[in-house]
Amino acid sequence: MALTTKTVAVIAVLLLVVGFAAGWFLKTPAPEVAPQPEVIFGALLGRTGDARSLGESGEAALELAVEDINEYLLSIGSKTRISVIVEDTKTDPAVALEKLQRLTGKGIKVVIGPQSSAEVETVKAYADENGILLGSPSSVAPSLAIPGDNVFRLCPDATHQAEAIARLMWEDGVQVVIPLWRGDVWGDDLSEATKGCFEELGGTVVDGIRYSPTTEDFSTELGPLNSKVSQTIAQ
Repeated sequence: MALTTKTVAVIAVLLLVVGFAAGWFLKTPAPEVAPQPEVIFGALLGRTGDARSLGESGEAALELAVEDINEYLLSIGSKTRISVIVEDTKTDPAVALEKLQRLTGKGIKVVIGPQSSAEVETVKAYADENGILLGSPSSVAPSLAIPGDNVFRLCPDATHQAEAIARLMWEDGVQVVIPLWRGDVWGDDLSEATKGCFEELGGTVVDGIRYSPTTEDFSTELGPLNSKVSQTIAQ
């Protein structure tokens, strides 16, 4: 299987948290406590739902990482092994919180995921309050870049993406933008950031259309959008 950038990101997140945990158990054992034979991590992946491709590649990456790390632990004579309990969030923020609570009930304190910003937004307060470390490989909403919380995000936030989008449109000769965007924290943040960057370049952003993340038939949104386009051209 060819590793995509997002797959490599998932492996990197797991290696970071596993390396920390394994290093703790292997290098700083308490004199009166036997080494922990198994270190169990959790994973919140959208194996179903509208981001299932990310969940599928993420799970494959985790399987490779667990296999590689356990082989390494064996090679150095360590009795410690790692395992990962994967929970399907269905790419649904409410389900993600429910599954995180389930993992916490099993004593798990380090969790890979969730993957979407909407899921991270929903679960982060619970993670902060209960001392759970979340390692999200793909959450990028700028409003979730909060110093000192329990969410470690491998990707930079979408601020630079917004700058790039605005610059590309401007250099292509676009002067007016009418946005159509996904109505969650990721879409809201990216739309607002892009609007600010585009206006700084001298462009104009007209009030657009915000659609529900569950939308599959866009006919309701396309009517008002078409009207906005016609009105803007006329002006």
